[in-house]
Amino acid sequence: MCKETAAFKATGWNGWDGFPTLLKVMEKTERLTRHTQMLHCPSAPILMVAIAMQQVLLYDKIGNYDKVSHFLRDFDCHNKAATAIYYYEMNYRQEILTLDQPWDMASSVQCVPAQSIEQPEATAADEGMPTSRNDATIEVITLDDDDEEEEEEEELVKLEPSVAHQGEAFRQRGHEEPMPLAIRRPLSVPISVPTPMAVPMPSLVRETHKQVFRADIMEHLQPLLDRLKSESWNGVIQREIMQVLTDKNVKVLTTAAKSILSMWAAKSDNTALLSWLEQARDDVEVFQWTERYIESAPSAWLNSQSAHTVFRDLDAMIAGIPQSTIRVPLGAKMNVLRDIFDRQEKSHKEETLNSVERLRMELAQLHNQMAESKQTNAWPINGFDDEMDVDAAPTPKKDKPKAENKKKKKKGEKKVYEAGRKRTHQQMEDS
Repeated sequence: MCKETAAFKATGWNGWDGFPTLLKVMEKTERLTRHTQMLHCPSAPILMVAIAMQQVLLYDKIGNYDKVSHFLRDFDCHNKAATAIYYYEMNYRQEILTLDQPWDMASSVQCVPAQSIEQPEATAADEGMPTSRNDATIEVITLDDDDEEEEEEEELVKLEPSVAHQGEAFRQRGHEEPMPLAIRRPLSVPISVPTPMAVPMPSLVRETHKQVFRADIMEHLQPLLDRLKSESWNGVIQREIMQVLTDKNVKVLTTAAKSILSMWAAKSDNTALLSWLEQARDDVEVFQWTERYIESAPSAWLNSQSAHTVFRDLDAMIAGIPQSTIRVPLGAKMNVLRDIFDRQEKSHKEETLNSVERLRMELAQLHNQMAESKQTNAWPINGFDDEMDVDAAPTPKKDKPKAENKKKKKKGEKKVYEAGRKRTHQQMEDS
């Protein structure tokens, strides 16, 4: 709040941005205290900034005799600062804190209350605001103040019931719990961990800057244009011309060359060249462009062991960072990065296994087709032999070479199948 209200830049109360808010809170606190004769105190944020400015920042400029100093002294705000901080940390966010202590201006030193008002823990139903106990009643008082502006005609003040009967109940049970001391500690801010998202494996994009000159292209194209005129536009040299021209170098051709090529392309129905010439209407002698191509990922990205080694090194470096505000977020982001890598590695393995399974099925299908083809080709031969010599009985000498050839074919097919299976298994292990 000091930063928001520019407290460090203030040279007086009027130069502080939070001074109007403080005056309004002081006025409400004084009215509530005088009306109920119960001590009230501003909430911790505005109270602590006011005390810091009165005691430190503006001490040499204002002294102890200004309006704010009188208010802090009359309403015992210095002694009640710890109580205000305690209830603020207990999620008590009201602007004015009601204390269980009678307000006695005649007393030289106001006594610290035996027990301040107890605020139950906030729940989601009441949106963080403290509620009263089940057996307690809430008194609603309407205050009329002539000093307030016309918009603020009335103000409802909810007074929490006294907890004196609660203290008595505690004493009857044989113990009495003092109010815990307020300990200022930094509030723990939860670290937001980003949701893991599937990202592709990084690839290296290379760029190459290229340029083409009119003189170089015309040196190769002019002889072809001369031949084109002499050959009466018969289109025989179309292949040679298209080997020279591209969608880039047609931009640097002369106007005459573009006209000749346009006539020839229209006559030979060359739609590609017509499209290039349509985009090359500007008369330029040099044309530059950038070509991009993707290189395969380096072996370090393909090898999971090397990647996990890098992760371990980064974990060791992060563990050596002394600042917890830096170490903890970096550790969380490293866990997210490791999870992304593991997901990608698992997906890559599953894709490889699916490819291997498809290849295995294709090999099996090819093997079945080869077997069916061999069986189909064998039937006409047997039928032809039967027609030639129906009564001739097959001899063992003729059948033996056929059986041996069949065994050799099966053995060769088996070797091909085994070689394909080993190659597929090796690819799976490499991936």
